[in-house]
Amino acid sequence: MLMKDPFGATTVRQLALALDVSERTIRYDLNALSGFLGAHGIVLQRVPHKGISISPDDVAAALDLIQDEQKSGCGGYLSAEERERAIAWALLDGTCPKSLAGMAESLEVSRSTAKRDFDHAAAWFSRHGIPVCYDARVGWHLEADEYARRKTMVDFIQSLPDNSADIIWSSKDAKARLPFQAILEPSDLEAASASLAALCALHGERLTDESFQMLVYYLCIAMSRTRAGNSVGYGAVKGLASGWLGDICDMLPNLMPDLPPSHVDAEATVLDALIMAASRQSLSLADSDMPGWASKIADDFLESISKALGFDLFSDKDLVQAMTIHAKAMVARAKLGIAARNPMLDQIKTQFTGLYQECASTLSVVLGPHGLTPSDDEVGYFATYVGAALERLKKQPAVSRKTRVAVVCGAGIGTASFLSRALANEYPHMEVVALLSARDCQSYDYAGVDLVLSTVSIPFVLPRPVLRVSPMLTRSDIRLIDAFLNPVSATCTESSAAKILEIVEKTCDIRDRTALEQELKELLEPKPSYILPKPEGFMTLAQLMERGEIQTAVSAKSWEDAVWIAARPLLDDGRMTERYIQQVFDMAKRYGQYGVILAPLCAPHAEPDISNKASISVVTTSNDVVVSMGGDEVRLNVIMLLCLQTPVAHAVALDELFSLVDEYPGFIGDLHDAHTPAEALGVTKRYLKHMLRQLPARSMTAI
Repeated sequence: MLMKDPFGATTVRQLALALDVSERTIRYDLNALSGFLGAHGIVLQRVPHKGISISPDDVAAALDLIQDEQKSGCGGYLSAEERERAIAWALLDGTCPKSLAGMAESLEVSRSTAKRDFDHAAAWFSRHGIPVCYDARVGWHLEADEYARRKTMVDFIQSLPDNSADIIWSSKDAKARLPFQAILEPSDLEAASASLAALCALHGERLTDESFQMLVYYLCIAMSRTRAGNSVGYGAVKGLASGWLGDICDMLPNLMPDLPPSHVDAEATVLDALIMAASRQSLSLADSDMPGWASKIADDFLESISKALGFDLFSDKDLVQAMTIHAKAMVARAKLGIAARNPMLDQIKTQFTGLYQECASTLSVVLGPHGLTPSDDEVGYFATYVGAALERLKKQPAVSRKTRVAVVCGAGIGTASFLSRALANEYPHMEVVALLSARDCQSYDYAGVDLVLSTVSIPFVLPRPVLRVSPMLTRSDIRLIDAFLNPVSATCTESSAAKILEIVEKTCDIRDRTALEQELKELLEPKPSYILPKPEGFMTLAQLMERGEIQTAVSAKSWEDAVWIAARPLLDDGRMTERYIQQVFDMAKRYGQYGVILAPLCAPHAEPDISNKASISVVTTSNDVVVSMGGDEVRLNVIMLLCLQTPVAHAVALDELFSLVDEYPGFIGDLHDAHTPAEALGVTKRYLKHMLRQLPARSMTAI
């Protein structure tokens, strides 16, 4: 500072302000400096009313001394920021002096300056959620476990100014570095980088530069901490796994030879979770084992944002994959306490304000039930993904417009809801805009509807095309809907018929050319309806119940418990396969599909199994069992477990059950109130007779 103006003078106040220390510290240091310079024959003089300066005769010698000191790498004065960082790292590393006096002495400043620097360091920790505490025995220390300490060390290193990184990577002399720089030894950095790069290459992964650097820093810190005997526990990483655990366990003993074998699994599990949370350039993690609700977050977000924006974003496979992978990493970051950093955030907020706000609102609603709050950086990433997808969809306008469908059933409740779920799985480009009862469908405004799908006969004309389908959406139904969505043009039909006639005429004598041509056209045109073949051995709902089991007023702890009670007698005498009942539970776990027809009745089922023996097992519970569907609690007390052999028999049984519930919702209550199996079977037969008497024209197999 004095040599900035070698022939001028500088006051104590000016020096204190420039170095951000107290005047007392400056006076203390000037006395030490006077002795140091005097030993080299340089006079530090005090000029009255002006301040302190180097004697004009000794300026050249002072310059030579400064150059020698810089070449030797010794000396140097810590700025206020450097002192704060030194205190912060000493707290992280557990080497902080026990008292303010000790801090002042180690930093060569006054106690008041040390106190101010310490307060700034403590405030930094507070912003990162870690309290700084005092204990008479150990002095100042952090209330943090080993994982939190390491994570904060990484945050600390990444918060350093850009030029600090050059010092960390290039400095060879540990004495010339601040304490926190010594932990990133060049040899550790090289080993950590090589090991992580090899691990990524093994799994075909490409991390972003920032994620790779973060993980390298973590590995270096872990190597240093394990040398000192500090090992990390499982902590918050339970349930987070990228699928790399085995390879990480093989890598760590070479990278951390001081790590006890008993601690390898915990260290590897934490590193595996950090890899799950890392941002990546490629979208892999196909083998990751994450909670199911992480994938549900992506699905719920895409469903909500699609409705808000008016585009079917599920049609963009790249977006679906990106959302799924990012949601998993976001959940991992939230559980690990790692903040996402989006370098483009300000630009995204400025250029895509509306999209950013829509994504922020949607993401808040989606994450709320999971106890998560989206950061601005995470919202920025979601907005980027959605924005890119919208650009792709604009180039393909044909797939950006959904077919709008109204679904009609007897009561507009059970059957319609079941069909809507089937449509969502089979036709992601189709949007169900209304669920209508047969009574209300005549008065509905169809201005925003392209197609009506009905599970019942509609005796009047609607202003939109109507297709009759099964609630189970059979293969015939799918062919019928496909024919409507992709109609064969008249020109194509006539051309095809003419071509066939031309071929036939070459080898055959045609008695009635006009009649044959007409029949060919009818054959080639899509059929307006299909009749399901009556399955061999077809039985009514009552007959299936007679062949099954009925248990009344049983106590069940959960939906799963109730289904097991229904399945047990069928499994015991070989009428149901173990494979089938496991598929029932897998479907519920994977899709949240509990077979709810109309609460409180559900009909759990899976894909029909030819090894089953046709029957239905009915259980009524003395208490309600609760399932969660779409975030809502649904109470059930009648479980009808279907055990059928073929898709046709399955569809017919469900159609009969849907029709019965639609026409007579009171059937469920009467069935539940039955005291004996015989009484429950009698209730079912009585309601079926009523339905068939009221609807004599309805065929249970015509769909």
